[in-house]
Amino acid sequence: MNSHLSKLAILSVVLGVCFPLGLFLLANRSYPTNPWQEAPPHFLAAIAFIPIGAIVFGHIAAWQIKHRVDASNWRIAKAGLLLGYLGVAALPVVAFFNRPAGLHDESSAVASLRTLNISLKAYADGHPQQGFPAGLADLSSAIARDPFPAWWIDLVLAGGIKSGYRFTYIPRSSTGHGRSDSYGIFADPVRPSNPYTSRHFFTDETGIIRLRKSEKADAQSEILR
Repeated sequence: MNSHLSKLAILSVVLGVCFPLGLFLLANRSYPTNPWQEAPPHFLAAIAFIPIGAIVFGHIAAWQIKHRVDASNWRIAKAGLLLGYLGVAALPVVAFFNRPAGLHDESSAVASLRTLNISLKAYADGHPQQGFPAGLADLSSAIARDPFPAWWIDLVLAGGIKSGYRFTYIPRSSTGHGRSDSYGIFADPVRPSNPYTSRHFFTDETGIIRLRKSEKADAQSEILR
């Protein structure tokens, strides 16, 4: 058996297996809710080139054994090619989930803030002793007693990250007796360096949405018109 040929075929298989392993590691790293939008671009690029490498080395190995009777290495090379092509076929799906955030994400963030303002007011009206909820998860249908209460929001928004924005909800109590009578919500880009999502947003119990470019917005920021 040609040792050089065997190494190329085995390398093709190893790279083919590394692609799904890379996706598994990506999904299990500290990128909450949507790892495709939060992971470093160079990490995603490295994962994308893994199946391409499997195809390249698989074809080289297959070409080298074309005129040799070496069934074991041929099977290994074919396995590497199969894994490589499957990985390449999956790349459009990965690219879709990691598509650059655009202006539509800013519009979605503003729409989400408006939804939260309406839902939080409805929750406070329905819980006069508690006031505003302790967290956004309290607004989701997963823990609400009624199937679709007036304050219901979707589970994605309740998770705190949607359309490339992270929503940070902070309830406040002016009386100090436990009842939350005010709140603040910060909507910040998951990737601040993205030129298409450079604006930060803020809103509170007044329902007014404010914005600031390139840095965190607050109650003194410019009002969104």
